[in-house]
Amino acid sequence: MKELIKGANAPLAASGRVQIRLLWSSVPGELDFACFALDGHDRVLADDWFVFYNQPASPGDAIRIDPNRAAFLINLDALPGAVRKCIFTATLSSGNFQAVTDATFIAAPTAGDYAVRFRLTDPIESRSLWVAELYRYDGAWKVRAKGEGLKTDLAGLSRLFGVDVLDETPSIRPLPAAPANPPPLPINRPAAPLPLPTDSVLPAASVPLLTVQPRLAPLAATAPPSTPPAPAVVPPTPPLDRHEKLKTYATLAIAFGSLTTAITTLIALLITQCHR
Repeated sequence: MKELIKGANAPLAASGRVQIRLLWSSVPGELDFACFALDGHDRVLADDWFVFYNQPASPGDAIRIDPNRAAFLINLDALPGAVRKCIFTATLSSGNFQAVTDATFIAAPTAGDYAVRFRLTDPIESRSLWVAELYRYDGAWKVRAKGEGLKTDLAGLSRLFGVDVLDETPSIRPLPAAPANPPPLPINRPAAPLPLPTDSVLPAASVPLLTVQPRLAPLAATAPPSTPPAPAVVPPTPPLDRHEKLKTYATLAIAFGSLTTAITTLIALLITQCHR
């Protein structure tokens, strides 16, 4: 087994399957091992080329993770030509990698006895770690030991390599799936009123009754049938002023004078007729 120090590289295989593992003696919280398959611009080909516990396989099953063993199985022959490297990262749910003991990265072809080992001995006060990378070189695949601490979480690492992160907390484990045929929900029936405590019951005489009057439309105001209608009140005629009085008297005088003249004329006519 070939030992690598931080920054060193070594050839691994030209084809076939490769197993990648991360080992440790103790770790605070949970450790999430992840792989990003990148193109020549260090960006994932698509979101499904980010392989971790919540997405355990890439398209074509070229990369598959066993999250319980922190191990990847990579089929080099199934990787598209656009994949130029595979980045391996580790993220802690709490604490930092300074509290992780005996962390070791191992890469080995499944056919053969050759293997590469990288012991992470440097104290790293980061929550995330860029462990190592597998990359194409001159028609074959090589391994480079990185061991670089990153001050970000798994969502930050995803954005760093171009993954479209919808959930801001991808390190939270998914909830178990609901059963296919859940039992029917019970029918909610109205519960019986709870009895009041004995010491909180007031005497009947001290409890005022609250009466709610119905809201009716107002009726037209009418007098009751047994009540006679009130007599109409005629307003008094206002007294005539001085000018109006004079006009009245003048009119009466003229009318009386005309009547006197008519009577006199009639008497004279009668006398004349008598003398004849």
